[in-house]
Amino acid sequence: EAAACAGETSRPTPITMPHPRYTDAARAAAIEGRVRVRFEIDVTGAVTNATVIAGLGHGLDEAALEAARATRFEPALECGRPVATSFVVSIRFSL
Repeated sequence: EAAACAGETSRPTPITMPHPRYTDAARAAAIEGRVRVRFEIDVTGAVTNATVIAGLGHGLDEAALEAARATRFEPALECGRPVATSFVVSIRFSL
């Protein structure tokens, strides 16, 4: 019988993460801050779901989701094997 792996699960590592576009509405209103996005990552490192949990409005939430969905990761590892996981990232918008 194999012993249980005592190692911690590693976090997914971003390979490509496009920068979200600033919307004209947000720029005109001088909106800055962070959009918090929950990422769900599958065993291949693909984003299977992205949800805004704290937004800024003015189109920035949608821009953050668009960038999140286009992000690719090295998957999280548990005992050396890829596993699905989810975590929250703050995407920063500054003028």
